[in-house]
Amino acid sequence: DSVPECYQVLGVVHTSWPFISEEFDDYIANPKSNGYRSLHTAVYGPQGRVLEIQIRTREMHVDSELGVCSHWSYKGENDASLEDESIDWMREVLNWHETLDPLESTDVTSREDSNAERVTYVSTPQRHIVDLQAGSTALDFAFKVHTDIGLHCVGALVDGEEVALNTVLKTGQTVEVLTQHRATPQREWLDPDLMYFKTSKTRELLRGYFQDFDRTHNVKAGRDWVQQEITRLNLKLSPEEAARALDFSSPDDLFIEVALGSMKARQMLVEIAQLQLEVSELLKSDDDSKVTMQIHLSALDRKNLIRDITREIAELNVNIVNLKLGAPALDKEAAADIWVQVSGLDEASLVIVSLRRLHRVKDVRLVGPG
Repeated sequence: DSVPECYQVLGVVHTSWPFISEEFDDYIANPKSNGYRSLHTAVYGPQGRVLEIQIRTREMHVDSELGVCSHWSYKGENDASLEDESIDWMREVLNWHETLDPLESTDVTSREDSNAERVTYVSTPQRHIVDLQAGSTALDFAFKVHTDIGLHCVGALVDGEEVALNTVLKTGQTVEVLTQHRATPQREWLDPDLMYFKTSKTRELLRGYFQDFDRTHNVKAGRDWVQQEITRLNLKLSPEEAARALDFSSPDDLFIEVALGSMKARQMLVEIAQLQLEVSELLKSDDDSKVTMQIHLSALDRKNLIRDITREIAELNVNIVNLKLGAPALDKEAAADIWVQVSGLDEASLVIVSLRRLHRVKDVRLVGPG
């Protein structure tokens, strides 16, 4: 019934069967000279047969039935709009999509299996369709549109609602990137735990940006990052002690790896603490033994903050014993204290990571046994 629904159907078709990129034509974004509008595509169906598919709204279908176009005529027509830049761009995107699967095969069945659920179609506010790897985030979208947009983005709107940059996108959504001229990438975007991106392209662009900084700058950034994680986990060691525990010849080498996203600081610190065999309730590992831990969270207040906090923790199968949240004015900083039952430091750290992924959350740290 609507143009967005046409593209949603296209996304379903292309993720259900292997599609033939050369046969894709977008006559909605680029109508024929006679006014004909529709999406044309072709896929490999059962037994490898080629199926040609047309997708259009009821209104477009009525127009086509009046005689302005039929299948045999559009096949034979050398329409100038086929050379339109946006069509070429769409085909380029579709060709790029076919390279996502590293396993090349001519077997139709294997192609059908590998193609399923690996593409997401979203649109810009100007109704340009962008093809993304399934699981891509708003940050991936920003870098896909243009590198400079990714490097200067500060947020995103999905269907008009503000979302975090690590929000996973879905087919049919309209995405707008918010940018500021002086904005620069944040180090935390490289944190694997926070899942800001899905694609290797985004990762390499971010790493390339930070690699351009001199070594001294990256060493300091990496050390600060490790120190922040130590504080979040309430551990009693220094960044330099962490480096020595991991047998780095120089602490600076560890800090560089962390600064460029090559090592998970949180996981590293949890492993170090466990290897030290500290006698602490934080390190209990008996599956049948639970300890109540207090976690402190700070965030910019927003609607549904409590709901999202409790949902994230519930999805980890962790019990909430108590939760205290202040009630500041909207868009002011909120502070929450959450008491959860966990089996040890590793599970507590997973709760912290999950909460840090939430939109507008500024920081989360472990206070200690509660």
